[in-house]
Amino acid sequence: MDMFLTHRKPHMKMRWVHCARVERPTILRLAVKYQLHPLPVEDTIQLEQQSVPIVRKYNDNFFIVIPLLRLTEEAKRKLSIYKEYRTRRASDDLKLEDLIDIPQVEQCRFAAFTAGPPHYDTVISFMTEWKVSKLHADNYDNEGQSANRSAASPGADEMGQGSPGRPLMETPLPMPVPTPGGGVVSSIQLRLPSARQDSGEEQDFFAGVVRQIQRDYSMLRSGNSSWVLWRLLDVTVDELSPILSAYRAQLRWFSSLITREEARVSKDVEKRLLRSKVELDWLQRKVRPMIKVLKHIIRDKAFDPNVTRYLEDIEDHLNTFLEEVSRIMGVCHSLRDEVNSYRDRQQQKVLYVLTLVTTLVMPTHLLTGIFGMNWQDEEGKPVVPGLGVMEESRGYYLFWGLSVGLTTLIWLTFSRVLKWI
Repeated sequence: MDMFLTHRKPHMKMRWVHCARVERPTILRLAVKYQLHPLPVEDTIQLEQQSVPIVRKYNDNFFIVIPLLRLTEEAKRKLSIYKEYRTRRASDDLKLEDLIDIPQVEQCRFAAFTAGPPHYDTVISFMTEWKVSKLHADNYDNEGQSANRSAASPGADEMGQGSPGRPLMETPLPMPVPTPGGGVVSSIQLRLPSARQDSGEEQDFFAGVVRQIQRDYSMLRSGNSSWVLWRLLDVTVDELSPILSAYRAQLRWFSSLITREEARVSKDVEKRLLRSKVELDWLQRKVRPMIKVLKHIIRDKAFDPNVTRYLEDIEDHLNTFLEEVSRIMGVCHSLRDEVNSYRDRQQQKVLYVLTLVTTLVMPTHLLTGIFGMNWQDEEGKPVVPGLGVMEESRGYYLFWGLSVGLTTLIWLTFSRVLKWI
């Protein structure tokens, strides 16, 4: 997308060139046209391998690389179903078991060249293809492939928009609009695909930025490259909130299940909780380096102080996000402890019952040993010391009477005197 708009100075123009899934020739053409530094150009060509967010300043121009994270379309659909279930209770036959794996995150890498002083006239951004994170790809046929990829036309061109040889259509908006700073936006030209107006992932991600530029009196319409860069970073951080909502929904489901089932919860739930904790740790490691990128930009004096304030707000949102991720990880650990607590409690109950039964039958075992001894009197009759001759008519009732009497005495002692039962 190319956007040409005037700022406060009559002849000052601002352009935003956004390229998705580009190849090496396109990057080199743009590098020659806009005289980009060779080092960031090399990083852009190898954007798929840029795993760590970076920010560099070459002369008066900035180059940043950050990850883009968002929920897949399937995850968003499940999350909306879960929210509807919680608010309206409209789907009584809804199987919440199907919504356990709500968090499904896909990612891509984003690189941007931003012109600094004195012109602030150009932003060139690049995106790689959206791919489902390997940690979240268990339910997908092709791990690492985009979860919500539509049936795009084959043979996409270098810009990732349209088929080879298909020209880009320019949509002019020629109406002059006064800006709050006294300038006039003479025209905005959006370069969009002429025939491929599907739900492409790249276009949708920054669709809000385009709408804000088209809106009268918006900050982006009257701003420069630093304002566009702020808005791109702001959209990137805003897309992180649904991910937290998905994990909260998942943990609420687990919490209600554990409360209801207690020790009967399957071990699969504990495995899923451990997996969620690993995913959250991965998410935290992906997002945390972005704070360093923001701090570097905020400290640079080349940016307008008004833009810096907005960037500080993004930094606050990122810190809040990381704190919330840490809290959710703690909830995962607490739920696992709760499951283990229920199981330990059940084991203690089992051990308690077994110990009680063993104690109650102990008199019977003791009397069995005593009555089974082969003691005889002088006449050769079986006897038990202290109880006399054990004839059949007498010994049977004596054995069971003593057993029941001693067992009852132990029961009364435990329940009434010691209060153990």
